Amino acid sequence: MKIIHNGRVVWLPADEVQSILDESEDEKKADASFKANLEKALHGASRALAEEVRVLLYLTIETLSQRVEDRTVSDSEAERLTRNLRRRFEEAEENIASLLRIDDELTALKRADPILTGYERKMAEMLRLQESGQMAEASALAKELMRDKRQYLLRGRALEPLANAAYYRRLELQKGKGRVLNVQQHLCEMRDAVVREALRRIRESLGAPDDDLLEDSTEVSVISDTDRAQSVLKYQRELKQLRLQMKTIVKTIKEIDSICNWIESEIFPDSEVKKAAAEYIKTRKEPGVAPVEEKTGEKPGRSQRMAVVFRLKEKGKLKRDTTS
Repeated sequence: MKIIHNGRVVWLPADEVQSILDESEDEKKADASFKANLEKALHGASRALAEEVRVLLYLTIETLSQRVEDRTVSDSEAERLTRNLRRRFEEAEENIASLLRIDDELTALKRADPILTGYERKMAEMLRLQESGQMAEASALAKELMRDKRQYLLRGRALEPLANAAYYRRLELQKGKGRVLNVQQHLCEMRDAVVREALRRIRESLGAPDDDLLEDSTEVSVISDTDRAQSVLKYQRELKQLRLQMKTIVKTIKEIDSICNWIESEIFPDSEVKKAAAEYIKTRKEPGVAPVEEKTGEKPGRSQRMAVVFRLKEKGKLKRDTTS
């Protein structure tokens, strides 16, 4: 199965995917996973976060193209989902471009201020010493940090509008990821229904019991028709994969929702703070995202992310969308 795990697209055997899902049932492992992903959402490298969002979009577009090819999705539904993904793409590119600019500006301002850079360097060193068990050295640095904290907070307050703007963009990227995953879940559910219907028709043609959907591969041995037996095996394998995909998607959506709720409650506990961050972004008059050009042949990870859908349009599988 091809899934996104730890921010990367990986191919994993079904048993390894199941193992990842089982970890989410373990409270300690699930909590550790949430903390790691929350830290990445809040403080992870902007470019790595951007690439993760772009890859997720690409995978969803790829899934949509597959559902068009196997006729799971009607023309009207394909057009609706294409418009949806186009909006998600444009929103993501706007948030990514803005976040990169804000982070670059924050980095430049911090580097220009010796108090900010010195304090954060000491903080990182203290954490490193604590992790390595050098508690005496860590304690000495902690005292220095306490002494310098007031000045650091005063200097940091001047950067607060910019920092909150960065958190706002990061929050919007997480929400966008959740919306794209909702599309993935919808596509999986549609395909699941189609496969189950195909198995139901085979069951009826064989006169099998009503509660027998032929999901157990051991049942194939009773089918004398070779072609139908192969079809049943193919659908059984696909159902198993779809179940794992849906579980993985649901798990990821749940974690993203938790991250968004944490940011909303801890970073923006006051709606006015969040509103001020959004207004601050507007006052910066950042350039918008250029319209998506209809190019073909782009590889995943490049700036052009809608190439798959555009290729389908050119083949006549989707009507040209002029409304978005």
